[in-house]
Order: sequence, then C-alpha cells, then structure tokens
Amino acid sequence: MEIKISPSAREETTAAARYYEEEVDGLGKAFMEVLRVGFRRIRKYPRVSTLIRGDYRRHLLDRFPFGIIY
Repeated sequence: MEIKISPSAREETTAAARYYEEEVDGLGKAFMEVLRVGFRRIRKYPRVSTLIRGDYRRHLLDRFPFGIIY
C-alpha cells in the first residue's frame, strides 16, 4: 500500500512535533517515531483499523492523541 500524506496533514503533524518538543526535550522526536510506526502498521495490515465512514479507516496512535485517517 502506498501512503500519500496531504499537505495539511504534514503541516499538522509538523506543528504537533514542534509543540511536543517545546514541552519536553525529545518528545517531538518520539511523536514522529510513533507516527512512522503507525504508517508501517497500516502498510502491513491495512484492514485492521476501525472503519469510520464508507471505506475510510482511522488508526489511533499509541501514546499520543492522534489518529491517521486513510
């Protein structure tokens, strides 16, 4: 499965990483790693995440209050 990230999603995740990094040193990097793990899981198991509407699914990230919609 190929994953394409929309410009608005990229901006949102970058802003979140910056925010976390400002709050706690290293937390922004941890957020980005959890996001990468989420993308790997989606590629490996694309049908496991919760259906939210039609064919759209949401994969909730571990440790952070974010989800990946795909």
